[in-house]
Amino acid sequence: MSLPLGPSPFPGVPERRPERADLTYRSPSPTWKSPEVPSPPDPGKRPAGRNARCLHGFRRRSASIGAANPRSPPHRRSRRWSGAGVARAGQLRGAWRGRGARDPEAARPSRACGPADQRRQPGERAACTPHMAAAAAVSGAKRSLRAELKQRLRAISAEERLRQSRLLAQKVMAHSQYQKSQRISIFLSMPDEIETDEIIKDIFRCGKTCFIPRYRFQSNHMDMVRLASPEEIASLPKTSWNIHQPGEDEAREEALSTGGLDLIFMPGLGFDKEGHRLGRGRGYYDTYLRRCEQHQRAKPYTLALAFKEQICAQVPVDEHDVKVDEVLYEDTP
Repeated sequence: MSLPLGPSPFPGVPERRPERADLTYRSPSPTWKSPEVPSPPDPGKRPAGRNARCLHGFRRRSASIGAANPRSPPHRRSRRWSGAGVARAGQLRGAWRGRGARDPEAARPSRACGPADQRRQPGERAACTPHMAAAAAVSGAKRSLRAELKQRLRAISAEERLRQSRLLAQKVMAHSQYQKSQRISIFLSMPDEIETDEIIKDIFRCGKTCFIPRYRFQSNHMDMVRLASPEEIASLPKTSWNIHQPGEDEAREEALSTGGLDLIFMPGLGFDKEGHRLGRGRGYYDTYLRRCEQHQRAKPYTLALAFKEQICAQVPVDEHDVKVDEVLYEDTP
């Protein structure tokens, strides 16, 4: 039994006052109700509000995207998107896919577009065009032929190399194109190439102008620079290919800037009787011959020097390879 509030009717008993909890929840109104307890959020319903968080815990934008926020700085306030603005955004997005096309119809299609049977499945290789297949076949054939020709050249003895080099030097000196040429470019031979020392000496003996290659090894660029004398070759620095050539910072006369060339002696790994040439894969001479066509009125005569072991039935070529005018070897008629 609880005692009533107010003064106690019993002597010595203090007055009973309401507790603190009663002050919090008691209401003088006869229609007093207990405070409402918020119900737990529905997991299937997305919360609302500008800074509300989505079901995954990340902050999401409010539904009124585009409405200007008065609390944001002027340069951060967004505009309400109109129908024209949305269409323009779609065109720009298509232009980015199409690398500059403003018309969405002209934009480059994505991987997902197109008929389902034409889409590339995950892990499937891209389709190979006939041009790509032909280029890959030529490149593989060149690699195989280069390996075979290097084996042939390694099998030639030093005596046989010297014999064929001297024979070709005599053929060159009796050649009509050599005799009437005044500005001649000739390569400084590597160990597996025809030796050109005797030809270089004869160029200076006849009073002709001699040019030698100067390669840039970080590119396919090559210049033909003037050689002062045959004795100068031994003093030139050597490259990683063990070839003497003038330094890149050394000022020398360049052939194309001073009148061009009349005759170019061409090195190579393999040749056929049609004039097709297989080089070492850098493209120095092919690039240089195209420069000659741009800087000279008359194309220089190209004469390749080869061992008879370097003559092939057919050399694989592509659109970048330039034919030589004549291949000179031991059995040349």
